Amino acid sequence: MKNFIIATIAIFIALHSGAQNFTELCDEGKKVSREGNYRLAAELFLQAADAAKNNNERIFALSSRGHALRVTGDREKAAKSYAQALAIDSTQVELLAQMGNIMLECDSVSAAIDCYNRILQQEPRNRGILLFRAYAHTLAGNFKEAKIDYLKTISLNNNDKEARLGLALLYQKEGNTNDCLMMLETLIDEHPNDAELYVARCNIEREQQQPELALQDIDKAIELSPQKAEYHFIRAELLQKMGKRQAAQKSRATANRLAGTPE
Repeated sequence: MKNFIIATIAIFIALHSGAQNFTELCDEGKKVSREGNYRLAAELFLQAADAAKNNNERIFALSSRGHALRVTGDREKAAKSYAQALAIDSTQVELLAQMGNIMLECDSVSAAIDCYNRILQQEPRNRGILLFRAYAHTLAGNFKEAKIDYLKTISLNNNDKEARLGLALLYQKEGNTNDCLMMLETLIDEHPNDAELYVARCNIEREQQQPELALQDIDKAIELSPQKAEYHFIRAELLQKMGKRQAAQKSRATANRLAGTPE
């Protein structure tokens, strides 16, 4: 099947790329991307990179190819394509962000942090990158550095929900449960219709062996986001631990149905 797909792509390119220039190849790549054919798009953008007449065109084609490959799940080739673009211009913030994110997906956390560092040297108040770096530092176990990034983001906007939630979850990882719960309770008071916050508190209560409280929170999360299969799985697990097997089985069936998993 894989060989058939490769052959089909090769035939398509042979038929359509003979007289095409950079613009035509990019337009075709965008078109097939919209149609969901990202493998073909990646090949067209590669040809566009070869047909590029200047660095800006080549960077665009290579970064577009990286995106297409990322969608197909070919992260290593995507990273290589972004790296080729960065070799032309290593200062482009968008490229560095794409490279950092693909490095996170490849579990190359230190490489991701390096990309984010380079961006923040240029844009020290870039909220999105501060949050990405904080998350990367958390994955790497660099809790002190992660906390600095979360606090800096919060200093830019005291009402930044994502940064405050990230800091609360960092407190959880540090074992500072009281501060974590205090932050979550404040966030829930401010955002009573945010299911994610109830799930975060539910997870703390599960760790503390408080299934009744955890069940209340996951029920609230399900009320707010009833189509989230993962919430129903959590509910099933809690009910099972509480000895409510029938209810647990029903929740698990709902979770499987929403996830498209055979029961």
